[in-house]
Amino acid sequence: MGISKWLRYNDKVISYTRTSEIGETMLVVCNFSAETIKWKNDVGRTKEVVLSSNDRSLNHVEGRVVALDAYEAMAVILGG
Repeated sequence: MGISKWLRYNDKVISYTRTSEIGETMLVVCNFSAETIKWKNDVGRTKEVVLSSNDRSLNHVEGRVVALDAYEAMAVILGG
């Protein structure tokens, strides 16, 4: 498994997808700024939240625009 695609949304966010050998895709998003930012998810629908530094649920990341708090990071599985 490796980085499939680097995604660039702005200079405060690092995001990328990884695809497993069985075809499951994970999206990782990290906000490295001291501000809350709005991140536009145009990669795909979220199936499951795997990791969240702020204990986010699936309800928080279901929309096309996700608010990320200062220094927040999350990993989600896409699909569904």
